[in-house]
Amino acid sequence: GLLLLSIVALASYRIIYNDFQGQRESRQIWSPYNRIDFKPYDLSLSVNLMFHQSMVSRNDKYPAYALPHLLNRDAGRSPFAEVMIIGAGSGNDVSRALQWGAMHIDAVEIDPAIYGLGRQYHPDRPYQDPRVEVHLDDGRNFLRASQRKYDLVIYALVDSLVLHSGYSNIRLESYLFTRQTFEDVKRHLKPDGTFVVYNYFREGWLISRLQKSLDEVFGAGNPLVLTLPYQKVMEPDADTADKFTVFFAGNTAALRNAFTQQPEYL
Repeated sequence: GLLLLSIVALASYRIIYNDFQGQRESRQIWSPYNRIDFKPYDLSLSVNLMFHQSMVSRNDKYPAYALPHLLNRDAGRSPFAEVMIIGAGSGNDVSRALQWGAMHIDAVEIDPAIYGLGRQYHPDRPYQDPRVEVHLDDGRNFLRASQRKYDLVIYALVDSLVLHSGYSNIRLESYLFTRQTFEDVKRHLKPDGTFVVYNYFREGWLISRLQKSLDEVFGAGNPLVLTLPYQKVMEPDADTADKFTVFFAGNTAALRNAFTQQPEYL
């Protein structure tokens, strides 16, 4: 089992107004990549008829987006100044990074419609902040083209829909979750930088495979893995779709020490 120790111009799109029985008005948007159904009344987005995300204000209690910053603080480290967010989406992760002291954020999002909705509707207006530079690009392409170094790189719920489908094993081998792409991430980290990956991974074997890939790139024993709700051991055949899983890699020494010194985290 896996021991768990406790992340270019706007393409045009059209908006269609539909009334769904029992629900308030929903906007159906076709982007170059996806069908998106957006509900303005609760700021939620479904992609290809699957729930994807809701826009959550930094003033609301939703710790997942703040978790890397909270744990970084409790480990006694300085705030992450230079941040890259791959899968920036509608702006939740961007908003939290700004709240926790980021000086510059490269926000990478491939879908211009999701970004456009976030820019227009997110209550914190993170994309209007001058510290944020938006890149409408494929995350892998951006990693290979950019030369900038970061204190924090986040995979923010990237490939969420694929990871919950029967095709996840194919996409993991060919997209952002490969050893080669993790090596690109490592190249972008400052000497004391941290890489964070979080998602609702569908099965335990996905978590095990990702940890193995991170071990190969960052060194065996370097990555830390946390699930919420906490589970000490994760078996490969476990159903983990309802668990929020976070990987930390890179400079994890201070965080590992914090978990040792403060066992209540476990």
